[in-house]
Amino acid sequence: MISRNLKSSTHNLADLASGTGIGANLMAERRLDVMAVEPNRTMAANFQIHLLIQLQQATAEDTNLPNASVDIVTGF
Repeated sequence: MISRNLKSSTHNLADLASGTGIGANLMAERRLDVMAVEPNRTMAANFQIHLLIQLQQATAEDTNLPNASVDIVTGF
């Protein structure tokens, strides 16, 4: 549903609590630039990286993302 409603070809998405990256990878496959935020070290270590995904180990409350740096925030 997210990708069907996007009109521009470039969007930045933050996926909070990304786990192993299932949701983040689905969004990256739709050509969205994804910042995956995952606080758990074990989950982050098993994250499936895609070229359009940057993984950051942080919490949803303290992402360290600059203000207005993403167009969409998800938490699958």
